[in-house]
Amino acid sequence: MMYGVGALVAAADGVPRKNTAVLRHLAKFLDISDPTKKTIERLLRQATSTQAALSDLLAVHHPIRDKAAHIRVLAKDGIFSLPMLNSTEVSQLLGSRSQNQRQYAAALRRRGALLGLQQGNRYLYPKFQIDPKTRQVYPTIEVVSQILNASGDPWATVSWWTSPNPRLMDRQPPMQLLGTPNAGTDLPALARAMVEVAG
Repeated sequence: MMYGVGALVAAADGVPRKNTAVLRHLAKFLDISDPTKKTIERLLRQATSTQAALSDLLAVHHPIRDKAAHIRVLAKDGIFSLPMLNSTEVSQLLGSRSQNQRQYAAALRRRGALLGLQQGNRYLYPKFQIDPKTRQVYPTIEVVSQILNASGDPWATVSWWTSPNPRLMDRQPPMQLLGTPNAGTDLPALARAMVEVAG
């Protein structure tokens, strides 16, 4: 759940605890009432970190929990608006000579080398993972997947790749760094920072 508000956590974490900008940002993001703002302010002051405060709020306050669930649904809808490939298209794009094209993509997914999202009885694969020049999966996908535990929550991992990141210039989504000279070091470091913030 915390990945669903990961960008907010990353933006707020590290801000001095008494800085009311955190409260205003959170309240605006969640579109909540004045009484709840007081609850947030109290939790922000008592918690050891912004992430801990958000965890408490999501656990005990129903309107915010419902809002977070709604955010997750919207995030899934946004992910499926990305260019996607089915298993056969992945295999063809990667130049597989396997007799079972669908199983080739599935093997990559099970190994953690390729992010796949289940939709009904099939998997779809975000196209951004494949380098159009080399026609190979970017190696950094597998590294970041291990850091973010993609096998446990592939949706959260794809959301991290595709969401604006406050730690990057112009709040770029991390996927825009794929293929850049320092991607192999910068993207894993960015993922580790997210894990540290989200706890």
